[in-house]
Amino acid sequence: MRRFLTGTALAVWGIGCGYALAKLAIPLQHNDSFFSFLIGFGLYAVLWIFFLHRRDAFWSILEHEITHAVIAFMFRKQVRSLNARRARGGSVHLDGGNLIIALAPYFLPLPALVLAFLMPLVQHSYIQYFALALGFLYGFHFFPLLKELHFNQPDIRNSGILFSFISILAGNMFFLGIILASLYGDWKQFWLFIYQSLIFTVDIVRNFGQFLYRRFVTEQFQNTFGT
Repeated sequence: MRRFLTGTALAVWGIGCGYALAKLAIPLQHNDSFFSFLIGFGLYAVLWIFFLHRRDAFWSILEHEITHAVIAFMFRKQVRSLNARRARGGSVHLDGGNLIIALAPYFLPLPALVLAFLMPLVQHSYIQYFALALGFLYGFHFFPLLKELHFNQPDIRNSGILFSFISILAGNMFFLGIILASLYGDWKQFWLFIYQSLIFTVDIVRNFGQFLYRRFVTEQFQNTFGT
């Protein structure tokens, strides 16, 4: 029951993030940094299509396991060992865990996120180069995700397939919004995106609650007492 309620909340939050993401991204069409971001993303796409998708890239495996370890550290879980090999894949052994730790590599673009938080500190004359690198690093997260995201993935199977896909979609919406907000080059857009994602989520819940109230409570009252 707890996982059902959590999954429902994440689904609604994901929709709210989607609305906030759309509102954030539309003005970026006229932003030179966004164009540089798309070029960087496209460069990684070319590498992925012609070279990397045919084999497991060591750096993608390493980033996957490091993300597990970083989030585990944030939850104060001890990391016993971390292994990454191209031929055998990767593994990380922890003292304890949770669903966020298990699913983090599928929604958290860690290298791109680190660079995104540095973007407001970059001088304007260099922002295009950093945006290019940011797009490339986001591609580093996005394209391997297409290969890793399947029903037989142990992290997803153990966390529950439906719950995992809802969590991963919502998380990707949120962190893509954070990354795109960084292209504006100031901290204001980070907080504006987070605020709008919460406001849209609250609006969805309120509108759905009003619908249920009108549909069941008001109609039941009218059927019982007349109008």
